[in-house]
Amino acid sequence: MSIWTYKDCRSDPDALSEMLPSGWNDQCLFCSERLKQLSSGSSMGRMIIGHNTSFTKATDEIWICGCCGWWGATGVRYSQGTPYQKMVWVGAVGSLLSLDLSDQHFPLHEIRKYLCAQYEKRFVVDSKLFEQVVASVYSDLGFKAEAVGASGDGGIDVVLTDSSGKRIGVQVKRYQNTIQVEQIRALTGALVIKGLTAGIFVTTSSFTAGGEGTAKASRAKGYPVELVDHRRFFDALKIAQRNCYEKSDEPDAPWKDVPMVGYLSLGFGQ
Repeated sequence: MSIWTYKDCRSDPDALSEMLPSGWNDQCLFCSERLKQLSSGSSMGRMIIGHNTSFTKATDEIWICGCCGWWGATGVRYSQGTPYQKMVWVGAVGSLLSLDLSDQHFPLHEIRKYLCAQYEKRFVVDSKLFEQVVASVYSDLGFKAEAVGASGDGGIDVVLTDSSGKRIGVQVKRYQNTIQVEQIRALTGALVIKGLTAGIFVTTSSFTAGGEGTAKASRAKGYPVELVDHRRFFDALKIAQRNCYEKSDEPDAPWKDVPMVGYLSLGFGQ
């Protein structure tokens, strides 16, 4: 299953010309990442153009966002037979499904793609599920990560282990309000109790003006704490999403077998 589908076919030229990319420098409509172009040697999907004309296969182009997975597909079809030939530009674009962000059983990789596309929805993700998302992001960034918040582990929600074996305690707050100094101090106390010497505070909001000063004071005492607000975590999430489709015929590609909608046709005489 993918968060990107194509259920509502748009056949009017204006809609498709606005939604489909037109060049290498185009950006994703959702997360503003640059789109990557893939090429397909054969036509994809089904034609929906209002009649039963048979079309030859033609090269298609697929544009994919390596961050959130949004995609667009374009191509050209030529009709068969005489006395007329018809050239039809076709296209399809990914449509975002609505996810139940309270469902802890929903695949993490889809939740991550959804958050890249709709980051404002981060506040409604189940808190324990968001801890798992944070753990998976840091895992993709090179850490061994374990979500431990469900065990009530003294204010530590995720434990990271870096390449040197150093263990880092992470506190995750899926929170709309500003994180206060007392909450940062509480993380430092949790590090001491758990025998950890470094920490990261990840929040979906921001930190109070005195937050960085508190973190510096903790570092001076030998317990470095890194503050990751909603902007920094979004950047980390996008970096962790860099693995994207490399081929147009990937077996689980969301554009497989989608309707390709005709939006411009030109007739040719004999």
